[in-house]
Amino acid sequence: MASGVVVRVAGAGDVGAVASLRSLWLAGADPDLERRMAEWLAVEGDRRTTWLATLADSPVGMASLFEYRRMPRPARPDSRWGYVSNMFVREDLRNRGIGLGAPDGDHHRER
Repeated sequence: MASGVVVRVAGAGDVGAVASLRSLWLAGADPDLERRMAEWLAVEGDRRTTWLATLADSPVGMASLFEYRRMPRPARPDSRWGYVSNMFVREDLRNRGIGLGAPDGDHHRER
């Protein structure tokens, strides 16, 4: 991964950073996006993990993982898995391993 990049699970205080990266990714402006992003993350919260990559405290990338939970089956352990989506790294910082540093074992949160 690029030197100095920190990848961590995003929290409620990171909504602005996530919204700004989403706007940059889709080249769109929406003055209401930060509010909508906060609502979306609050609703998705218990089954979605979003990582934020920063360099010198500036947001440079993000990734999101949605957790699927299988309906319980008789005499079988419960199972779940994750689907990585919405991965983005600023164009000027791509191909430096930042995206590879997002969802790995060191960054998963315990539930």
